[in-house]
Amino acid sequence: MLEFWEEFAAVMQSFDEVIIYDIYTAREDLGTLLEQFPLKHDIPIDSITTLGNLFAKDCNGIYTQDFDIVTNRINEATSEEVLCIFSAGNLDFKLRNHLEEA
Repeated sequence: MLEFWEEFAAVMQSFDEVIIYDIYTAREDLGTLLEQFPLKHDIPIDSITTLGNLFAKDCNGIYTQDFDIVTNRINEATSEEVLCIFSAGNLDFKLRNHLEEA
């Protein structure tokens, strides 16, 4: 995400709604990632939550770590809306399980 931040944000702005869900670092710590891929923001990034909120703002979306917010929004969506839900994790698997249980 950090490497193509501006490109991701530009594309995501075209959706009706954007939700950034539960991002995290994989192998690196946050400081190392930010050194490798410095951002063009003056906001100090001290946590993944701060990073998620900043990315969501650039995408005209929201950041959440609450799965219920994602599922509630999907359930409320109309057939004319296009939602973009961006996640670093296993959201697809979680959503499929949620839909099967519903």
